[in-house]
Amino acid sequence: MMPRQCDIRNEERHRRLARYRAMSMFFFDLAGELPARDVVGHDCPSLLEAGQYAALVASRLALARPASVKPGNTIEVRDSKGAHFFSAPIQKHS
Repeated sequence: MMPRQCDIRNEERHRRLARYRAMSMFFFDLAGELPARDVVGHDCPSLLEAGQYAALVASRLALARPASVKPGNTIEVRDSKGAHFFSAPIQKHS
């Protein structure tokens, strides 16, 4: 017997909801010369993607504000409990 269309939609909705709930909130703080704390955060489905997002933020910041490219200036990744995971240096890319 084939599942009814509403059963399929309901199952798909539950999968999407589970995936949404599985995302974690990460914060991307600016550290170094002019520190700034991220108060908004960003949902990432994994720690790997949080690291990729931190690298993207650092790269965009380096392009938008070349003066921020200095040793020690980084994007620090932390979770909502304050646990620090890693840093992405703000550096010029060729």
